[in-house]
Amino acid sequence: MDFLLKNNNTITTVLSVVINSFFIYLVMFKSRTGMGGYREVLAATGFFEIFYSLLIIVSNQLLYISPDVYLVYMTPGAFFDNSFITIHIMAIKISCITLTYGILEVHFIYRYIAICKPHSMKNLSKTSWKIYLTIYIFFHGLIVYLVLSQLLYCDEDTRTNFEADFLKKTGLRIYDRAMICMTFTKGSDMVILRSYIADFLLFSISLYLTSVYFILGFLIVHYVISSPNRDSLANYFNDFLTHYFRRFSTFCIKGSIKLIG
Repeated sequence: MDFLLKNNNTITTVLSVVINSFFIYLVMFKSRTGMGGYREVLAATGFFEIFYSLLIIVSNQLLYISPDVYLVYMTPGAFFDNSFITIHIMAIKISCITLTYGILEVHFIYRYIAICKPHSMKNLSKTSWKIYLTIYIFFHGLIVYLVLSQLLYCDEDTRTNFEADFLKKTGLRIYDRAMICMTFTKGSDMVILRSYIADFLLFSISLYLTSVYFILGFLIVHYVISSPNRDSLANYFNDFLTHYFRRFSTFCIKGSIKLIG
């Protein structure tokens, strides 16, 4: 048991690499050619999961929470612990969460086009469309990365305010660690202002992400109900729901593995 606890990151990363590599092989070489560009979306999902799993190994982060502050810092002894790029590595890892949602959005977009705009399916295999979706997904992570790295870095005055409590609870000197910091009460005026701006931006991103799912889901259901070809579409829609819940379950399982890791 001690071995599992001490090496859980390594174990989950190895499992992720093996399972997702096999998944990519099945998608690219054993799936139906009729899936078209959607095969590449599934493969990209697998590659992303491998990338995120490897990132866990080099960026094992800890979270310090008190009534006045949220602090994210690197585990002492981690690969990038207190490097000049530490805050950027932490920001990239956290931004992978929104990248995950961006990939899930693309799954919804493909399903929407397949059900509601089937005449446009041929466009999904075009290089221009693939480039657009890649930029769209990347944009999700880029915004969060910029918010975290450019707005939520911790200045010296704020470190001083939380030095004693941080040392007492973690045994670490706050001045020795690169940190992502959000506080609305005891930080310097600039840190508090940046925290409010970052909080608004992150809330807006979350609202946008959930809105996309609800809007596309509503449009798909409305189209199926109002279409004269309800019976044939209903069968396809049942397949869509089955696929959706499988994808949702997969993301929950992978999310749990990431959380444990």
